[in-house]
Amino acid sequence: MESNRVKQIAKEMSRLLPTMMRHMFPYVFQPINLPPSQVIALVSIRERGGCRLSDLCKEMHISAPTVTGIIQRLERDKYVRRIADKLDHRVTNISLTVKGEALVKEFRNNIEKRWQYVLNRLPSGTQESLIQVLRHITKGFTDGTI
Repeated sequence: MESNRVKQIAKEMSRLLPTMMRHMFPYVFQPINLPPSQVIALVSIRERGGCRLSDLCKEMHISAPTVTGIIQRLERDKYVRRIADKLDHRVTNISLTVKGEALVKEFRNNIEKRWQYVLNRLPSGTQESLIQVLRHITKGFTDGTI
């Protein structure tokens, strides 16, 4: 019986999440004026405090040539810089510039403002339940239990 309910919930989530994403997009990504893939790369680099290209491929689940193209565009626009690894010159590390840091901050502020708008329309008990569920899901994604 539980497996049928899980299937029903999963089906409903498969409809709800894309709708949420579409409604968040104009408030979160559009003001940034960069493709979402570039913004996500910047956020990933920021969360790691800098990283290797290979780490970014794994983090974003995309191929090395695709990540290289993203980084080339971000470097051209002065959001990131490449730094040769001191121990292994075959390795390239990526870090954010001041401009990149500012963009990530703006992106996170956009997200925060939109969530404030949404949360202010929910009962406080629902707000608390939502954050607990999201924390649990995010932890599962990051520690590999989901």
